[in-house]
Amino acid sequence: MEKVRLKCGFANVLDVGAFRSKGGLSISWKEEYMVQLRSFSANHINVDVKEGKGMPSWRLTRFYGASEEHKKESCRNF
Repeated sequence: MEKVRLKCGFANVLDVGAFRSKGGLSISWKEEYMVQLRSFSANHINVDVKEGKGMPSWRLTRFYGASEEHKKESCRNF
């Protein structure tokens, strides 16, 4: 992921590590954006984003859930 982030010009990154051998969440952004972490878990990242001085902030929330039905219960217990 680091190679892709740098190629796209993203100066900043926030990673929530993988649980066991798969998964994990990541967001990357360019320097001109201000990103403030609100909360995170193995299944979500929640941030406020401000695009520049004088601009209103907006919220970005990313979720991850298992695609296999038998794994979905563990995602509900974060």
